[in-house]
Amino acid sequence: MRLLRFLCGKVEAALCKRAILGEYHGVRICDLNFNDDDNQRFLKETKRVLDLIAVRDPRRFHRVQRHIRYLLNCELYSGAGYAPGQVCKIDFGRFDFRKNPKGCFYVYAGMLVHEATHGLLRSKGFGRTKANWVQVERICCAEQNRFLAKVERDYGAPLQREFDPRRWDFGSWWQRLSALFGRVKAERLKEEKGSRRSG
Repeated sequence: MRLLRFLCGKVEAALCKRAILGEYHGVRICDLNFNDDDNQRFLKETKRVLDLIAVRDPRRFHRVQRHIRYLLNCELYSGAGYAPGQVCKIDFGRFDFRKNPKGCFYVYAGMLVHEATHGLLRSKGFGRTKANWVQVERICCAEQNRFLAKVERDYGAPLQREFDPRRWDFGSWWQRLSALFGRVKAERLKEEKGSRRSG
């Protein structure tokens, strides 16, 4: 299973190289989701979020730079994930910046800090396993909360969450696959609506 994850990570990294939209201080911003209408918005918001992390928390921004080589927008059954090859995957389509711009902005920044912490732990030999996943996620959530404590009081404090391992229960592989297909379908519908409006 480890070998399969490693190989999938290498394939993702190779795909990322072909899907680069831009770069921010060494972090390559890539898009492989099914909705091409949001590419420029993803690039713009991602650069703003990375800038926020750099200004508010230089130490954690250095961690992002060091442990996220590719920041990939793709549909996921969860909101984010970290893969071999220093690939941080974000399901940008889940964020509705039009309805809640500041809240989404800070949640997105916190997720990047969380995923970069996965990279830091993995680089020190503490990759996520069945035996240690609760401990690893607890550490990543604590780092996310420490970062959020540094942002605006109105948004940072309410976004901090106490660690609850149930948030990582995505069900069986079949349920995760079904959720992933649901996300792909939702993004395709968004793109179709956008095309109808502009066409």
